[in-house]
Amino acid sequence: MRWYAGWRTGLCFEERVFYRLVSGLHTSVSIHITEFYEKDEATGQWTRNETMFWNRVGNYPDRIRNLYFTYVFLLRAAYRYERTTHRPKRTTCAQVW
Repeated sequence: MRWYAGWRTGLCFEERVFYRLVSGLHTSVSIHITEFYEKDEATGQWTRNETMFWNRVGNYPDRIRNLYFTYVFLLRAAYRYERTTHRPKRTTCAQVW
């Protein structure tokens, strides 16, 4: 159990979801920072910093789970938005005549 797990047990459902979403977004930012860490002057390519990745994200499975949770949450929200805003227009007999 992690040191901060104690204060999370007293949170309501919405607060736990919010915590997981923010943690997932923070994990995403950390992954992107470690992916494009520094530019190699000789080749002009951005290089990875795998040590930083493992220190910030890789050794913490809860952060990976929160990243996945955030991805699924946003994917479902986008699907629901698309489903509710792009409905075909229905015509009634009064509108046709």
